[in-house]
This record gives sequence, C-alpha cells and structure tokens, in this order.
Amino acid sequence: MQLSSAERQALESLGYLGGSKEQATAGEELPDVKAMLPFDVATEDARELLQKARQQAGD
Repeated sequence: MQLSSAERQALESLGYLGGSKEQATAGEELPDVKAMLPFDVATEDARELLQKARQQAGD
C-alpha cells in the first residue's frame, strides 16, 4: 500500500509510524477501543471514497 506524504505525516503525528512522540503516562485514561471503533470505520469509509474519487478523476 502506497501512502501519500500527507497520509504518512498524519500517521506519524498519531504515532503509528516511526514511533510515538507522546506516550501515555501511568494512570492516564485512554479512550476505550470499542468507543473509538466508529471513528475507525468512518476513516476507512472516507479513504475508500477518496480513492474512488481519485480513480474517477483519472478516467
């Protein structure tokens, strides 16, 4: 999978690439993974729509 520079930068800023810049401290509450799932689904839907739009624009 190829990432654009903007996508790579976004993932790096979130700590998914190149290691995390900020780490949770002991006792810090993080969001429940189940509560965050709708955001993951929405992000994936948006990525698919963007890919379709790019393909249509290239046609």
